[in-house]
Amino acid sequence: MVLTKDDLGELTLRLCENDDPIQNANQAMLQAFRELARTIASWDQPHAVSRLATNLNHLFLGVLSAVSDARAGENHEPTSRQRAVESFLIQLKNNPTICQELWTIDRMAGHCRRGIMMAGSQLISTAKL
Repeated sequence: MVLTKDDLGELTLRLCENDDPIQNANQAMLQAFRELARTIASWDQPHAVSRLATNLNHLFLGVLSAVSDARAGENHEPTSRQRAVESFLIQLKNNPTICQELWTIDRMAGHCRRGIMMAGSQLISTAKL
């Protein structure tokens, strides 16, 4: 994948933030899928691996555009992630028993039913803790 560090970070963040697992394909994604199909159909031709890598990169750029555009058009209501964290914080505030526990990022993420993932050299909490 050939993306700048910022674009890769944005793609990773947008995919982690995305509550909707289904996105409409944009024109760039459709074209990338067509080119991927052509590349696979002509696999015995020279430079097929380079064409495959290039077309996959176009697909990733299309996905980045789609999730960025979707994010720009959102109504900015809290995501399920935000609601999970808010619920956790309310529980901490209202329940002295769990306030006495030692909480790590992993335990908080598990409690909120959110995972932790690595992206490059950065640790990203999908629970946004």
